[in-house]
Amino acid sequence: MNSKEVLGSLCGLTSNCLWSPLRLVAVPNTTTIAGWEADLLLLHPSGWVWEVEIKVSVSDFRREFRTKSHKHKALENGSIVLFRGPRSYPLTIKNRYVQKFFFAVPYDVYEKLKPEDFPDYAGIIVINSEKVGTYERPIATVVRRAKNLPGVEKTGSTFRIRLLELAHGRLWSRGSISE
Repeated sequence: MNSKEVLGSLCGLTSNCLWSPLRLVAVPNTTTIAGWEADLLLLHPSGWVWEVEIKVSVSDFRREFRTKSHKHKALENGSIVLFRGPRSYPLTIKNRYVQKFFFAVPYDVYEKLKPEDFPDYAGIIVINSEKVGTYERPIATVVRRAKNLPGVEKTGSTFRIRLLELAHGRLWSRGSISE
C-alpha cells in the first residue's frame, strides 16, 4: 500500500473515508505549520487543526524520529529551543495550531510495530484492505485516539485563509476542477 492509497482512505468523498472534504478543509503535503512538512492537515469548522503523518513502512516510521525529532519534541512539549548556526543562535520551534496528531499506517506495518513505538500523544490510524466484490478498497480505522497537545490555540482568520488558499491551489494544480 502506498501513501496515496492511505491518503485516499483518510479523506475523500466515499463512505469508507474517515473525513469528508465537504465537512472540513483537508490540505495534503504542506509546510505551513512551524516549518515542518505535514502529510495531511485537517482544519475543522471549529478552528482546530489536526495533523496526520502517513508512514508506509517500518523503516519510514523509524526514520521519522531520527530526521524530525525537533518536530516531535515540539508536539509533545508545546515548544522546543534549538541552537543552530555558527554562533548558536536560539531558534524556538513552537506548535501553535496542531491540536491532535495521528500516525496513519497500513495494517502490515502496524503488526510489525509495538504500541510503545508510537508516542503517547499520537493517535493511531490503521488502514486495512477490505475485499468488496472483485476489488479491494482501503478502510481506515482509528485504533487509538490522539491526545490534545499542550499550548495549542484555535486558528485565526489569517491562518484559515492561508489553508483554504493551499487547498484550493492543490485542487487546481491536480486538474480536479475543470472550467
